[in-house]
Amino acid sequence: RIFQGKCGAEIRVGRSARDNDALSIHHCRGNDLWLHTADSPGSHVVISLAGRKDAEEEDLLDAACLALHFSPQRGASKANIHIARGKEVHKPRGSKAGLVTLSGGRTMHLRQDQKRLERLLKGN
Repeated sequence: RIFQGKCGAEIRVGRSARDNDALSIHHCRGNDLWLHTADSPGSHVVISLAGRKDAEEEDLLDAACLALHFSPQRGASKANIHIARGKEVHKPRGSKAGLVTLSGGRTMHLRQDQKRLERLLKGN
């Protein structure tokens, strides 16, 4: 699935474990941002930076909001979201679909914003 962030960034969301693999390994470029809920399965989310150095804060919040929504933590008011560059996301040899490891990144503490989520799901 493809969404548009408030500042115009393309935000891609995997639908299944195979989609997550394709998105994270084949479509996520080195400096693109990869997001996922911490300590929970769920969709991989990628912000395509298209040559920009970093994402706008609003686009990052939009992507984190989608990562929470497309996870088993959907409906939670707060969650931790892992954020890493594409080059820090690795697929271990022989691992099951959707499983990746991170060699860097950070964790964002997100408070879900229902109005933000509604805007994203409606297509801005």
